Amino acid sequence: MKLKKLVIENFRSYYGKKEFVFGDKLNLILGSNGDGKSTLFEALNWVLTQKATDVDKLPNIESLVSAKFFKELPVNTPKPVRVTLEVKNSTGQTSSL
Repeated sequence: MKLKKLVIENFRSYYGKKEFVFGDKLNLILGSNGDGKSTLFEALNWVLTQKATDVDKLPNIESLVSAKFFKELPVNTPKPVRVTLEVKNSTGQTSSL
């Protein structure tokens, strides 16, 4: 399985929608302290390990939503946090998680 694209929306330190497109070979994740490198891997881990049956085990929404985005939302408004991953299997078929 190859990672093709990771889309992070309002997840932890990522405000708004960010897309990361991975090449077929080596991919480097570079950045200064606080740029979100660890958060990128946390989002990747989250999308790969969460199951629909684990809803009761999810952390509270405040710990997942971008702090900047959370402050801008009115009270009792849905907090859209989205992490999707596009992968390609050995036969070349792509799917999204």
